[in-house]
Amino acid sequence: MSDKTNEEKLRILQERLAQIQNKQEVPTPTISAEQVAQTTQPKEEIAKVKRKPIALRWMKYVILFSIAAYSGFYIYNNVDFATIIADFTTKKSAEEVEAPLTYTFNFDDATHIIILGSFDDERDAKVMVKEKRVQGYTTDYFFMPAVSNTDNEVYKVYTGPYYSTEETNQWAHSLEEGTFEVLEL
Repeated sequence: MSDKTNEEKLRILQERLAQIQNKQEVPTPTISAEQVAQTTQPKEEIAKVKRKPIALRWMKYVILFSIAAYSGFYIYNNVDFATIIADFTTKKSAEEVEAPLTYTFNFDDATHIIILGSFDDERDAKVMVKEKRVQGYTTDYFFMPAVSNTDNEVYKVYTGPYYSTEETNQWAHSLEEGTFEVLEL
């Protein structure tokens, strides 16, 4: 790789080793930082250097105070403390917040229905209505916001309406266990 022979390489290595040893043997004079400062700067310039940190420290406090003052001003103008205080002082229970669910069906004298299922998609509700009609049930579906005081956007499939609790229970027993909910209007 190299045109130099091993002997030449050994000679160069020995020369470098000798140079390193010479550097270690020569004592280096130690000069303190004060001696360097005295020789390079007059005393007036040294005094000026000592004053700079004080000016910078003062500037830091001014900047921090300005940031704190601006933050306080921003919070004071943009935060509605009245609502925050009102939220902490008034504790509303779940009964006060939510009104009871009421339905507005128009079923003459009927007072009961059986809810068979809830669906997010109207097509799924229609499929279940067809299946239950084939099985012999009187079924239909409704959209919750249209017939109740809730904003819950679901389609409910029901069977009925029924005129008495006994009739409702009789039809409910013919349904599969756990797949329905009896609703009194």
